[in-house]
Amino acid sequence: MKYLTRWLLPAITVLTVLAAAFLPEKLSQFQDQKLFHAVHSEEMSSNSSLPIWTPNLIQKLSLLDLWSNYPDDSTTISRSLSDSESTPEERRTMEEMVYTELTSLMEAQILSKDLFPKNYRLSSAQRFYIQDSQESSGNWFLSVELYEDIIYDSNYWSAWMILDEETGKMLRLTLYSSKILPSVSLEAIGKAFLDRLGIEYETPKKNGPYVIFPLKETKLQYIILLEPEILYISLNSNSTANNTSSHSIQGTANDVKK
Repeated sequence: MKYLTRWLLPAITVLTVLAAAFLPEKLSQFQDQKLFHAVHSEEMSSNSSLPIWTPNLIQKLSLLDLWSNYPDDSTTISRSLSDSESTPEERRTMEEMVYTELTSLMEAQILSKDLFPKNYRLSSAQRFYIQDSQESSGNWFLSVELYEDIIYDSNYWSAWMILDEETGKMLRLTLYSSKILPSVSLEAIGKAFLDRLGIEYETPKKNGPYVIFPLKETKLQYIILLEPEILYISLNSNSTANNTSSHSIQGTANDVKK
């Protein structure tokens, strides 16, 4: 009796471990055999990877809003794409992405060619990752600043934009110019910009110098502003949109450098 007692517990433990290791596989094979009359199996190679979380466009925009308006609820990791801190291939890929997107926007007449001088140059660029602290979800973006290569006296031109790294699509734009910008319909800019992104929106609303485009099934909304020296295409949540002003726009391009 003592002999049985001494070996019974280890034997039960071994059987339990073996059942946990092999029983799920056997049950799965039995289910496959019953449903498909064959056992489904797929060999996993050493370079196989599990699927990762890929945000959709609205989730990416929500991350941008979180980063801009609720920085305590997000984590940002950034890396400069300057000549000294990036590879020539990274730099070339980023420059091609920016040029392709701007050309596409102008050819589609979403942005007037008059808004962009022919001799603009890249001032700075950063690749940055925004992560939602609560959901552990995130996405890579590009922050790019451009400037006019030739400046006379008090004349200036600069543009700051954020692009989705995955698609290369522009998601935000702030443009400054000492020259009076051409008069363009804000509704037309907003509709063309959002239609190109494939975003559904409600009827735009006029709010002082702004036109606001509430996005469907979300609290997010795009804001379009055009003043004599500023073009502003940005994103806010309903709770922060009404607090936007020309003064607050001035510091927007520096947010990513925090």
